Amino acid sequence: MLRTGLLRGLCRAAIVVAMLAGTHGAAEASAPPPPVEKPAPVKKGPPPGLTGNTVPQCDAGKYPAGGFCRPSPPDFYVPSGATYPVACPPGSKAPAGSRSAAACIGPEPKKDEKKEEKKGGH
Repeated sequence: MLRTGLLRGLCRAAIVVAMLAGTHGAAEASAPPPPVEKPAPVKKGPPPGLTGNTVPQCDAGKYPAGGFCRPSPPDFYVPSGATYPVACPPGSKAPAGSRSAAACIGPEPKKDEKKEEKKGGH
């Protein structure tokens, strides 16, 4: 019986110690966290001085560049709604500001090809 009483006492003591350790840990866990620096608020909208869409809508023959509508360079064309110039097929030419592939003309026949065309027509 002495042993049983001693074991019960030790078990109770172990439970009390465990409970005290648990409460001590809980007190630390419930402490408020250290203050956290809040990030600066995110500003929405365009940068100062700019309003609305910063990419202009350009007519055919022009494309947006640097916030302005620029004409297509020579040997290129810009269809309606395009945001960049499209190159004409190799060897063909087009004037600046061209609006479609139909503006691309060429290539010019070489001198030898012109002579053959004349011979075939006789």
